[in-house]
This record gives sequence, structure tokens and C-alpha cells, in this order.
Amino acid sequence: MPSHILFVCQSCHHSSEDRPKEQPTNSTRLLEHLNTLTTEQPNKFETQPVGCLWTCDKPCAVAIAKQTIWAIGLCK
Repeated sequence: MPSHILFVCQSCHHSSEDRPKEQPTNSTRLLEHLNTLTTEQPNKFETQPVGCLWTCDKPCAVAIAKQTIWAIGLCK
């Protein structure tokens, strides 16, 4: 079991401009990169996408949870 879980907002996009429908959000790209990193160290981190972390004015949002600590939110 990993010691930390990274929750990544799937709604975040850094630009206020409309993005093309075929282009992934910035948070989706971040999650893909984090998934690559966590597969290299599976006992340390696990990533989980979440719908929204309610920090829309400061994307991309990530929350970190540890077994002894509930969560700490991080934003750009």
C-alpha cells in the first residue's frame, strides 16, 4: 500500500480561453505525468483523479493524503 495518495483535479485548465474539445485539460496532462512517476515508485505514491477540488481560480489543483494526515491541498 502506498504511503501517500495524490488527488488530482480533472477539471483544471490554466487558461481562461476555451480549449479545443480534443485537447486534454492541463490537469489531465499532469495526471498522466504523475501516473508515469508513480509507476516507478509504487510503494510511495498512488494517484487518483477527482472531479473538482474547488480551487478554480488557481489551477492545477492537487491534494496529498497520507495515512496519518487527511489531506493537504496544493495549487499553482
